[in-house]
Amino acid sequence: NITINGILCDGLKTIFKYFDTEQYNYFNPKYLSPIHGDLTLENIMVCEEKNDIKLIDLDGGDFIDAIELDFGKLFQSTLSKYELWSNDEPIINIDYDNYIIDTKEYISSSELINFIEIFYQWKEILEIDDNVKLFRVGIFYMIIHLFRMIPFRYKCSENQAIYSIKEIIYWYNYLTQIQ
Repeated sequence: NITINGILCDGLKTIFKYFDTEQYNYFNPKYLSPIHGDLTLENIMVCEEKNDIKLIDLDGGDFIDAIELDFGKLFQSTLSKYELWSNDEPIINIDYDNYIIDTKEYISSSELINFIEIFYQWKEILEIDDNVKLFRVGIFYMIIHLFRMIPFRYKCSENQAIYSIKEIIYWYNYLTQIQ
């Protein structure tokens, strides 16, 4: 176990065991479709004057893949606040002996209360009728992206690689607690 910002969490060993169980099958994609591949807030351009939206940087992944991957990327931007912590030094303190990490917080609990409502259109896209299920799918695919970015973040900063791992652990624990 590890304590993150005062909250006791299951560690990476538990997470890896979870991904090796039948519970994991709940998150299997329903179908493949054309996707953006890197659908973060940085890659969405909005012109309010013309009521126009443009997507940029369309070479972020395979053209045909699980649409849940794009959903997870949006969670990476909006829930994990990747654009903020990837340009910051988010680690405040690490106590390796006692498995304690303290970091900056980029999302408040008040933001979480109505968070999923901004993604109401994704319920139809993903064919999910329940907000909690939709939230769980978004967190799961965000975690996948966070795992994949660890080597890149490490090249930028050890601090950011550790923060990515912290986000994986924190949001995995959140995912397993909401039903």
